[in-house]
Amino acid sequence: MMEFTLARVSACLCGIMVIAILFNPVVSSYDDGAADLSGENCEALGEMFDSFMESETDESTLALGIMLPDTDSRISFDGHTMTMRNARGEWRYELRHGVIADSDAYGSNDLLLITKSDRTMNVVSL
Repeated sequence: MMEFTLARVSACLCGIMVIAILFNPVVSSYDDGAADLSGENCEALGEMFDSFMESETDESTLALGIMLPDTDSRISFDGHTMTMRNARGEWRYELRHGVIADSDAYGSNDLLLITKSDRTMNVVSL
């Protein structure tokens, strides 16, 4: 009976050690993947703005809550540059057209009205 108990205790200790050893690499891998996906999300959002400017539509409404990767993400515009920031980092996308925005940054709770005027995209928070 003593051998059985010692075998279970040693198996539990080995399991705890394996989990402790693998925890940091797994979490680090997840963080790297999440950062890569945030970069891809920024690129997809920028491409969406570019395709809007090339479409026949003159006006569109955009709910950022479904477009941004998480609630702490924010986008901002400066000339032709769109910047997305969150806790994992900062990503930039160079838009093909200039942007005139009514705010410094927009978050996941914002509803945007996007309109065209000549070769410029106007962004207004509703």
